[in-house]
Amino acid sequence: MRARLEEAFEAGAVAVGETGLDFHYDNAPRSRQREAFEAQAEIAVRRGLPLIVHSRAAERETADVLRGSGLPADRVILHCFSAGPELLEAALHEGWYVSFSGLITFRGYTTVEFPRRVPPERLLIETDAPYLAPVPMRGRRNEPAFLPATLARVAETRGLELAAAALLTRANTLRVYGLADAA
Repeated sequence: MRARLEEAFEAGAVAVGETGLDFHYDNAPRSRQREAFEAQAEIAVRRGLPLIVHSRAAERETADVLRGSGLPADRVILHCFSAGPELLEAALHEGWYVSFSGLITFRGYTTVEFPRRVPPERLLIETDAPYLAPVPMRGRRNEPAFLPATLARVAETRGLELAAAALLTRANTLRVYGLADAA
């Protein structure tokens, strides 16, 4: 696994991941998941790259790995955030980036206030394509063209104009991936 990852970085990868722990399905032994997660975090540290993290039903364990990884706060991205308050509190305390997908547009999404709690400089949005198409495209294959619906929900939640939310999340995205000079 490590050799394949190293090859990807030679080709110009700008981040490590998506990685994390999935205790929801538990298809792999938890110890092996943690070992792989820690190995990828180690590569991110060594390469100075962001680590894109998507964990399910493993909030405490995810925070523990990230805290022990040596990654600077501005190198951690909690991707497609759908965890509960425990991991959000860890993210807020540690200064990690938190990224929201179309999931926040779903009726009954219980943590809709979470984007409001994330510091503006740590807020990201994403598609998670081909999954989690935002309302009103829910049920379709997700694609980048649907991102404005997610952005609109984040802007509404934070009380921002759409253009201001777009500028904010774009600047954060460019910064975290080291693409600011490409803007």
